[in-house]
Amino acid sequence: MKLEERDWNNSKSRPKNPEATCNGYKITNELVRYEGALTRALSLQPEVSKSNLAEFKKLFISILSPANGKEVKEYDFFAYFDAYLQKIKERKQSNYKAYRTCYNRLTKYFKSSSVPFDKIDMKFYEAFSQHLISKNLATNTIATQWKLIKAVMQSAFVAGLHTNEKFRHFKKKMESADTIFLSEEELNKMYELKLIGYLEKARDYFLIGAYTGLRFEDWNRISSEKVVNGVLTVRSSKTGELSTIPIHPVVSAILDKYNGELPNKPSNQKMNEYIKVVAMRANI
Repeated sequence: MKLEERDWNNSKSRPKNPEATCNGYKITNELVRYEGALTRALSLQPEVSKSNLAEFKKLFISILSPANGKEVKEYDFFAYFDAYLQKIKERKQSNYKAYRTCYNRLTKYFKSSSVPFDKIDMKFYEAFSQHLISKNLATNTIATQWKLIKAVMQSAFVAGLHTNEKFRHFKKKMESADTIFLSEEELNKMYELKLIGYLEKARDYFLIGAYTGLRFEDWNRISSEKVVNGVLTVRSSKTGELSTIPIHPVVSAILDKYNGELPNKPSNQKMNEYIKVVAMRANI
C-alpha cells in the first residue's frame, strides 16, 4: 500500500485522512489489522530470532489470513498478559514489578495458565475482589490490581483480541491515606544512629530519598559523578525528565562513605520493613 508523504501523519503513524484508501482498502483499517495480527503472534511466540523467523512468519500469516495457514489457538487473557509483561520489562518501566505481582496473584487465583478473555467479567470482579480482601490487602493495593487488569484488558481490546468490555465496569475503590512526614530533627536522629548491615544501608537510602525528593526507583541512580558544584543532576527512570537538585550535606556525607558509589539497594518491601525498625531505634 502506498500513500503520498504529504498525506501521512508521522507522529501518529497513520494517514492524515482516516478515510484514505489504496487499492480499494482503507489504509487505517489495514494498519490496525496487521498490528493486531502481529500482537497476537508475539503473544504466542514472544521470542523471535533468526533461527525461528520462518516459523514466526507462518504464524503471523495464519493469524492475518486464517485461510492461508493452520488454525491458530485463540488468544487468552494470561497469554496476552504475559506478552504485555515482557514489553514492560524490555522498556525497563518502573511499574514492571507491580504488573508481575498482579499477574502472579491472578494465576494463583485461577489455578490455571489459560483463561479466556470472556471470563474476565463482573462475576470474576466480585469473586476476585473478595479473594483480595480475604488476603488482608489494603484498599488502595486492591484498587491498584483493578487498575492494572483494566490496562491489560484495554490494550488487548484495542489490539482486536477480544470484544469483552465488561472490564470497563470494574471499579477502583480508593481511600484517602494519611500523609506522614518527618521533621529535620527526626531525620537527624536517624542519621546519628550507630547502625550496621542492612539497617545502616536502609537508613542511608531513606535519608537520600528524604533530602532529594526522588522516587524510590531513582535512589540508587545517585553517584558522586552526577554532582557538580554542589548540584545533583539525575534523569527520572519513570518520566525521563532531568532533575537538578542542590545536594544536602547529609547526602554528600553518605556518598563519601561509600566512595561515591552507593551499595545495592534493598527491595521496596524490605525497605519498608527495615526503616520502621530504624525509626523505632531513633525513638520516632
